[in-house]
Amino acid sequence: NEACMISLMRDTYVDIPGYGGNRLNAAYAYGGFDLLDQTIEQNFGITIDGNMMVDFNGFLDAMSAIGSLEMNLTAEEAEYMNANPALGSNNDISDEEWSLTEGTNKLTPSQILCYSRMRYVGNSDWDRTERQRKVISGVVGQVKHGHFIKGYKVASSAAPSITTDIKTFGMMRMVMGLVTSGDMDSYIIPVEGTYYADTINGMAVLVPDISANQQYIQDYINGEAEGEDAEE
Repeated sequence: NEACMISLMRDTYVDIPGYGGNRLNAAYAYGGFDLLDQTIEQNFGITIDGNMMVDFNGFLDAMSAIGSLEMNLTAEEAEYMNANPALGSNNDISDEEWSLTEGTNKLTPSQILCYSRMRYVGNSDWDRTERQRKVISGVVGQVKHGHFIKGYKVASSAAPSITTDIKTFGMMRMVMGLVTSGDMDSYIIPVEGTYYADTINGMAVLVPDISANQQYIQDYINGEAEGEDAEE
C-alpha cells in the first residue's frame, strides 16, 4: 500500500532493442509502448505492467474535474507563465491574461497545464519533471480528500483522451492503491553523480551508470531510500 513516482529523464542515453544507442524517448517513437517497456526493462531491470498516456485535452478535462491546485511558484515561474498562457491550451493559442505572483497560487486547469509543460525555467527538464510530479501528488491528494467519487469524476473526464493497455479491473486496483497509500516519494533517474553529459551522434544526452541507477530504482521501489527532499 505504498506508491512512489520515478521520472526517467527523456535524454537518458540507453540501448534500444533493435535500434542501438539513443535517447530514451526515441523508444516510444520507434515502437510505442511495447518497445519503450522493453527498453526500460533491459536498461533498468524493472518490468512495466501497464501504460497510460494522456493528451492535452485529457489533461485539461481531468484538471477541470479537480478544479484547481495550489502551487508555490518562484518569481521566474510566475513571470514566464504570465507571458506564455498559450502553453495552457491544447493548440498553443490563448487569449487568457494571467496575473500569477511569486508564492502560493491557486492554478486553474489551463495554468496547471502550462506549469507542467514549461521547460525553459529553472534547470530545464529536471525542473519540469519535478513540476509534473508535484501536479500528480496534488491530484492524488485531492482524490484522497474527495475519496472515490472525486477519483471517478477525474478518471471519467480524462478517459476519452487516455491511451492505455490496462484493463478496467487493473485501473480500479491502481486507483484504490493510490487512495489508500501514504504520501508518495518522488525521484529522478539518472541520479545526481551517476551520469555524465555528452554529445553522441549530434545529440545532447545523459550517459548513466546503468548498474548504479538500477540499484537506486530497486531501493526506491522497495522503500529503502529517502525522497528527493534529501540530497542525492
